[in-house]
Amino acid sequence: MLENWFTPASIPSVNTPDADSRLGSKVQVLSGSASPDLQQTKIAIVGLQASEADAVRRHLYSMAAPWPPETIIDLGNIRKSNPSFFIPALAELAGSRIFPIVVGRDIAGLTAQFKALQAILQHINLVAFDERLDLSLPGTYLHDMLIGQRDQVFQCGLLGYQSHFVAPK
Repeated sequence: MLENWFTPASIPSVNTPDADSRLGSKVQVLSGSASPDLQQTKIAIVGLQASEADAVRRHLYSMAAPWPPETIIDLGNIRKSNPSFFIPALAELAGSRIFPIVVGRDIAGLTAQFKALQAILQHINLVAFDERLDLSLPGTYLHDMLIGQRDQVFQCGLLGYQSHFVAPK
């Protein structure tokens, strides 16, 4: 069933002496026809654009990870980057109590994840990593989520931005 939404990703190998403690050695990977056991899965990594998502995976998989191997799965890359195609996939994961992490640069991925969660949750916690944040401009993704959907965003955390892109106030 998952192969209808996802194509297998190009998973990098981790070649370090402590490879067993790295995320890359602990992630289940969706591969072709094999249907993974999602009973213990808590987090699903989903790539939005294959080239960009695979570039993130190269760095992400080399990071240390203290989690048990059965809790994270990499479902690969979404077959179509049209939000109307993958909102149901993200909603299905979230409805199964599997938190989808969408990897990619397209804001449509974040917006789709937000809409998928909006359909099944009363309150949403949002974390932003962005090079530039401007909440004063209507139409920007954070403005629309934080100002336009104020009743559903419970918390918003800002983990990074480049201060030279943000106008001082």
